[in-house]
Amino acid sequence: MKKDILKKGDASGNGMVVKFQMPSGLEVISFPTKNPYGGQWDLGPTWNYVVLGDRPFLVDVGRWGQGKSLISMMEGAGFDPENLKFILITHGHEDHDGGLKDVIGVAGLKVKAHVTYDLMRRPYPQLSPGGYKLNFPARCWRCFMPESFYTKNCLGYHEFLRDLAVDTIGDNGASLDSGIRAIHLPGHSPDCLAVLLGKEGIIVGDVVLPDITPWPTSLEMFETVAPVIRQKYTDGERLFGLESYIRSLKKLQAVAKEIPDIAIFPAHRLYYDDKWACINLSERVEELLVHHVH
Repeated sequence: MKKDILKKGDASGNGMVVKFQMPSGLEVISFPTKNPYGGQWDLGPTWNYVVLGDRPFLVDVGRWGQGKSLISMMEGAGFDPENLKFILITHGHEDHDGGLKDVIGVAGLKVKAHVTYDLMRRPYPQLSPGGYKLNFPARCWRCFMPESFYTKNCLGYHEFLRDLAVDTIGDNGASLDSGIRAIHLPGHSPDCLAVLLGKEGIIVGDVVLPDITPWPTSLEMFETVAPVIRQKYTDGERLFGLESYIRSLKKLQAVAKEIPDIAIFPAHRLYYDDKWACINLSERVEELLVHHVH
């Protein structure tokens, strides 16, 4: 795989624009946007990717407030966002879908995500925990942050999500373009999707990260949101908890066995501490399995 740095960034990868070219000629351009939590929450930027197939599309859009920066990065690299056909969201965490409002506003794009993303992005006041969470989207009902944090950081984000139109992808995944497919890998979040780029690469979101392990969801979360999703999902372990995450890792293990040299595009720390992460999918999945199981 060829790698061409179109724009240099800082030591964590912020602002870096990189074009990757697969042996087939398929190009993927990365646009990492700032994700400034700091301290133990320093994941580095969110790496958003444009896949330049027959139907160009964008994977993830960074945090709330980063959409305009993402648009500027694309335009600075000579790519017109209006040439995109759609946006795919790997999962419903704010550092991955927060920039949707700005990007959709410029390009008028459709959004694709897993069916549970669509269900859990909505508020259900009659089912919610009440209090200041009365109008929270279901996916945020277990949020431990205080009301002051929500009021400052989340209000606009939540309001935007309520009216978002989503083209849903089911558990069996979906074809996105010629030879390119979305696959469902729940565990870190019930709606996690990865993008399999033929037999050459895979955009994994937060399912597999270098240096750090994703935080699996808990089965308790299913009990909280069950009234919202039970019509489609009666078994919480299918989507939530460590066992669900382990099953998803084993799916990736099978991919690695079939395609040993597959290129990995994670959502965080592809470049960090002034160095590139060299990820072997089989080895990294095995490390994560050992970490979580033993």
